[in-house]
Amino acid sequence: MPLLVSIVEVQNRGNAANERVVLEATGDCDIGFHVVADCTYNPDRSVSNKLRHCYLFPKQMITTGDRVVLHTGIGVDYTSPLNANNTTYHYYWNLGVAVWNDAGDGVLVLRYTDWGTKVVP
Repeated sequence: MPLLVSIVEVQNRGNAANERVVLEATGDCDIGFHVVADCTYNPDRSVSNKLRHCYLFPKQMITTGDRVVLHTGIGVDYTSPLNANNTTYHYYWNLGVAVWNDAGDGVLVLRYTDWGTKVVP
């Protein structure tokens, strides 16, 4: 199944209070099955396995053309109209530091269908 969310841009890179990643829905989906991660690249420019920060979105159905904005800084999640047919969903990571603070950092979007977790004692 193809990824139904595209990365539009990272705005205000390196400024923790104003840094944000803008995504756009290219199809109807639940953003809650998506993760945004800060990644690095190998010397051959392939994506490395060094995922330094990961954000799991809450369950929320979005439709084609909706925007999802992940703010690095501190705030309260909210929605706003994008146009007559679409919505912008704003989510806050509530981090005190910038995530995309180095030139060459990458944004990775993953979609998953299932996952598990266990507390490590």
